[in-house]
Amino acid sequence: MAHLLNPGVNHEGIRSVAGRICVEKKDPMKRKAFLEEYHSRELTLRITIEEKAVPQSDSISYQQLELKKLADTKYPIEEALRRRCSTLAFGDRPVEVTKLQQLFEAARWAPSSFNEQPWSFVLTMKHDGQEDYERLLGCLMANNREWARRAPVLVLSIAKHHHETGGKVNPYSFHDVGLATENLTVQATALDLFVHLIAGFDAARARELFMIPETHQPVCVIAIGYFGNLEILTPEQQRRELSPRHRRPFKEFVYAGRWGNPTELISD
Repeated sequence: MAHLLNPGVNHEGIRSVAGRICVEKKDPMKRKAFLEEYHSRELTLRITIEEKAVPQSDSISYQQLELKKLADTKYPIEEALRRRCSTLAFGDRPVEVTKLQQLFEAARWAPSSFNEQPWSFVLTMKHDGQEDYERLLGCLMANNREWARRAPVLVLSIAKHHHETGGKVNPYSFHDVGLATENLTVQATALDLFVHLIAGFDAARARELFMIPETHQPVCVIAIGYFGNLEILTPEQQRRELSPRHRRPFKEFVYAGRWGNPTELISD
């Protein structure tokens, strides 16, 4: 959906560069040239973020967050994946209904084992149906409520335990709910929204308050909204917010032939 992409970035150029990795990964000289071109396009992306139009009162904080959190990737990936990060500094601006529709449309098209689609979501909004919103907010641990209360949208994700046919336990239900949630998250990033997934909540209380049947299990709470301002955070939260993102090196999780044997095809 091209209309969701930032207009200032040459996305087709980025994709064409990314596509060549499969052809050029075995040729050291071509690979070197490929990476040089990729990093040149990365600079274009960073400049675009710096120049992005945002509300004047929030502009410095928003740019700081985008630039600090932009993933430092070894190989090219989609822009929304690089930009995705979990903020604590949600603003009070309501999320448009049209954007919420797009988020759950993205979630709906996630892959799942046997196409069971074991995900469900309870949507609550601060500016529409505040009672439900407050009930879900009350299920969060106190330290999470402190910052999540500013998010205009809270969503409870839920997994169905058993297969539709035969009634056997579906061991992949949580995995598939995670895939749907990731689809939602990446779509949100493409729409300049932020998503923060919250594991620290009382699942038993959520089950009771929202009348979730025993055949289903609450998975996590999803905070969704626009970025606000770093000044609303405590000094410790600001430090956490602006800390660079880190990921484990490939050698620790991509193996060849057997467990613990790092592949040489994907190097750090």
